[in-house]
Amino acid sequence: MWCLTEYIQDKVKANASPTAIPCPSCKVGFSIVKIMEQSVGPQIRQYLISPIRKVYIPDDNDLKEECQRVKDELHTSQIALEEAQGQIKTHQNRVEELSDMLRMEKASREVENEAHRGRTDALSQLQVAMAQQQTSNAEKDAEIQVLKASLEELRQASQVRENTQSRSLQSFPQPPPQPDPDPPFQSQFGPPNQLPVGTFAFGSGQQMPEYKFVVGKEVARGPKSRARGTSRYFRAVG
Repeated sequence: MWCLTEYIQDKVKANASPTAIPCPSCKVGFSIVKIMEQSVGPQIRQYLISPIRKVYIPDDNDLKEECQRVKDELHTSQIALEEAQGQIKTHQNRVEELSDMLRMEKASREVENEAHRGRTDALSQLQVAMAQQQTSNAEKDAEIQVLKASLEELRQASQVRENTQSRSLQSFPQPPPQPDPDPPFQSQFGPPNQLPVGTFAFGSGQQMPEYKFVVGKEVARGPKSRARGTSRYFRAVG
């Protein structure tokens, strides 16, 4: 394996550790095949054992520790990433729940708005009906007032007529009272001076006697007799 002298010199001039930037040819250190001692600085010279061998083989324990540290950090980062992803998933689920709640609330608001519009329409119709009813009541009240006025006029006219009739009756003389005939006699035999027809009160085959009234009093001539089927005594004429 050949290592360039200029590369080693550049490493030495830069005061760099031999493990910092390995040789691009051997990848693991500095291989010296033909190099002059004066070309190597004091930082490299202490590693030279023989002019024909590798002067330095870096220890990989540091690299292993660094790799393990990086792996641990990567594992920690992966755990943190998983936790963050879990939190993101939780937040996403919460966002979905809130979105569902928002949709439900929006639907509920729509239903409430629709019900409010229905109540508003019903209230408007009720107000229109109330206005129509008030108009009808006002018309009925006016008709009632007209009827009351007509009744009052009729009452006044009736009162005037009664007063006129009363004054007219008072201006004419009253006839004297007429005596009434005997009601039971009239109900049985009719008005005075009217001969009844038939013989029901005295039996069949008998002639009904004649009666004569003078000023509501019974005046009879002849013998005293009693009518068959009656409870009173009458005086027959003839």
